Amino acid sequence: MAKGWFRSKQGKLLYCCYNVFGDERAKTLGPAKMTDEEGWVKVGEFGLGQLVGRPDPVNATFGEVLEHWLAYGKTKTGEEKDDSTTRTEERNARNYLSHWADRVAKDIEPLGIQQWLDKQSYGMRSKRRSMMSAV
Repeated sequence: MAKGWFRSKQGKLLYCCYNVFGDERAKTLGPAKMTDEEGWVKVGEFGLGQLVGRPDPVNATFGEVLEHWLAYGKTKTGEEKDDSTTRTEERNARNYLSHWADRVAKDIEPLGIQQWLDKQSYGMRSKRRSMMSAV
């Protein structure tokens, strides 16, 4: 079984584990009066054992999303991108979009992006806006 543990809090039994970043995550399984055996059954039913050591999808950083987008390497239509396009996107991601890498992706506000774009060179704003949108 997965490397997780149980904790009772406010009358609930929680399944706790750490993701790859060392952040503790918890999921409510049911009432605190559940036995460990009943708790492990719930862990199996919910598939929570698979979450141990995995990134938290709810709090994914922009950098994590960007890495997945770059690794996908396909166009909107599903065709493989040219090598030159892939290299250009990787360079732009490293040089410009890395500004957002440590921020939780879902918490990035449009106004913050616009203010960042306004500081970019005029000729590249559209390209960077498009890339941010694609990611």
